[in-house]
Amino acid sequence: MSEPHPGSLAPDEPTAGGILAAARAARGLSVAEVAQRLKFATRQIEALESERYDALPSPPFVRGMVRAYAKLLEIDAAPLIGSLDRKLRTVSIEVQPPAMSVPFPADRSSGSRVYVLLSMLIVVAVTVVLAEWFIRSQRVAAPQEVAATAPGPATSSTVAPLVSPAPVAATEPVAATEPVPAPSAAAPPPDASSAPSGGVAPAPRPGTAPATAPVAAPALQGRAQVVLNFDDESWVEIRDASGEVIYSGISRPGTRRVIQGAAPMSIVIGNAVGVRLTYNNATVDLAPHTRVDVARLTLE
Repeated sequence: MSEPHPGSLAPDEPTAGGILAAARAARGLSVAEVAQRLKFATRQIEALESERYDALPSPPFVRGMVRAYAKLLEIDAAPLIGSLDRKLRTVSIEVQPPAMSVPFPADRSSGSRVYVLLSMLIVVAVTVVLAEWFIRSQRVAAPQEVAATAPGPATSSTVAPLVSPAPVAATEPVAATEPVPAPSAAAPPPDASSAPSGGVAPAPRPGTAPATAPVAAPALQGRAQVVLNFDDESWVEIRDASGEVIYSGISRPGTRRVIQGAAPMSIVIGNAVGVRLTYNNATVDLAPHTRVDVARLTLE
């Protein structure tokens, strides 16, 4: 004979838990075997048999356990349910579900709001940094954009002075000026075979003196001189009448450049406010030709 289960009532006052415990013991089943067959925890079977309903989730859950337990033991569940209901009303127990640890925040909406706010702050910060970088680099980028769109063989990466037949002086205009031979009355008349390819030398008329103009005079026609004085660092590109780039480069403050070539001359100057330009000994105002610190003009 099995020992009475702790918590079972006297025979004259049977309870659902006591009846189920006695029937289980009569069939030779252990609490663990019942728990395995009913798919409940062993502690839940022990709580049901000992009438500790506060250790179980809720009254409907307890009723379901009683029905399943009675079906396993092949006994009538109706009297057990009636006894259980009377016990629950008498004790007036308040069953609370067991605490469950949740691995994620209960309020997802607050987490979403924080995520959206952080994302907006990051976007604003990136936008401010990009805008500041664009404003600071606008002055430096403007001359390179001009070089990229200018016609001819020059490219935006050209920054060094190009080799050209036109002489370029770094600081002194005297070194860049081509010497012109002085006319001489004793010079022999020019011969037609030695005339330059750009024109035909006039033949002397009978009874007149030979022409006193030097032979190189036709080649000097249309020549012009540009003098640039740099008060600030600036980028300059100059093209002659043929569209060929005769000068392209960056000059530091205090530099003076003298460039000679065939007119008209097309000039592009970056950071024009820091450059003073003289064309054929005449000062040229760059302000009317300047847009966004870049001056573009053609000198006849």
